[in-house]
Amino acid sequence: MERRPFSHSRVPQAAHTFHYANELESVNYREYGRNIQNMARHLLTVEDRERRTRMAITLIELMKQLNPVSGEPNDYYQKLWDHLHVIADMKLDVDGPFPKPDSAILVKKPQPVPYLTGEARSRHFGRGIEELIRKAIEVKDEEEKEQACIYICRLMKVLVLTNSKDMLEDSVALESLRRLSGGKLSLDPAKVAAENLLSLNPKEITQAIPSNQQRSGKNRNQRHFQHKRRR
Repeated sequence: MERRPFSHSRVPQAAHTFHYANELESVNYREYGRNIQNMARHLLTVEDRERRTRMAITLIELMKQLNPVSGEPNDYYQKLWDHLHVIADMKLDVDGPFPKPDSAILVKKPQPVPYLTGEARSRHFGRGIEELIRKAIEVKDEEEKEQACIYICRLMKVLVLTNSKDMLEDSVALESLRRLSGGKLSLDPAKVAAENLLSLNPKEITQAIPSNQQRSGKNRNQRHFQHKRRR
């Protein structure tokens, strides 16, 4: 029997079609990947509602494994179901444990965050102190307003101690409070000195000093490397 030479043309060739990622549809949630999106779209083709629901539950468990969250907060599973509905273009009809999210909320733009413009009046205190002072001016109760003033002055001393080695004097803190509030907030200096209202406890001091020391150490290291480069 005559043996015919082997020819690759006799072997049926499988047709392979390759697609680049930029040619495919964009992925809604990258943390789940394109395969999850394809399976979610496949659910839309399943006619049996009960079978479609079981497949959706299985897909939710797979999404949970691909993007786990420690502790599993109360709304964790609801977020997974919401993501599944979004991936399926809000067309998935299943008996899920949570209602389908409102499509109007998904396209709603967040409100712009109001940012303060201009420079802070006292950079060493920052804008936070100015905002606290504005809130304290609006307080109606006199006793509560006094406690707010004491807290603001103590916070001033902590901020100064964090950025320098010197403790802010009580008189300077009181004057800064009066100046930044436009004369609307003040404390009695005699009462402050008699009752020692603005003194910092050891815990506040130890929390402020390490950040100052760390900053000083960083500056020393920078000077050390700059000196080595010059040499």
